[in-house]
Amino acid sequence: MNGNNKLICKAPNRRFYFYYETFDKIQKEKYNNILLANKKMGDTMIIVREKVRFVETDMMGVVHHANYFRWFEMGRVEYLRQAGISLWDLMDDGFLFPITEVSGKYKASAKFDDIILIETKMKEFSKAKMVFSYHVRRERDGQLLTIGHSQNVFTDKHGKIVRLPDTYYEKLLAASKVDTEE
Repeated sequence: MNGNNKLICKAPNRRFYFYYETFDKIQKEKYNNILLANKKMGDTMIIVREKVRFVETDMMGVVHHANYFRWFEMGRVEYLRQAGISLWDLMDDGFLFPITEVSGKYKASAKFDDIILIETKMKEFSKAKMVFSYHVRRERDGQLLTIGHSQNVFTDKHGKIVRLPDTYYEKLLAASKVDTEE
């Protein structure tokens, strides 16, 4: 590991691999189930490793475009989980997390049985909203398949935008600004 990174937690599920920096610069530190994070906002990257299922493809064997948005959600949920935030806890405390914007730009096709890497970064956040960016790549050759972003706001159960309490906000702040000083 280089000096700009620090191990901060272990993941609960074996299918998750966590890397640092960008995929092009990665030296694939295969610390299975480990999250590495850079100290600057937006540099914390969570990568979810997933296999394309037959049901996610069309008759040409190509992944249907709608699945990329589902994969974005998988990355976003795992990002929050690694920050110590459960969506169930948020909802139990009366906070919802609706998407107000989502977009994707398709670069290449994923196919049945491809192993994909869903790279997720939080690009901006406040007590009222979070913005994530995504890169989905094919593992075997690193081919960029799609890029995207989403914005979520925090609301109460009636849809009114609310501010996230400090207990959750501090966890997100800590995850995005990891102190890498030894």
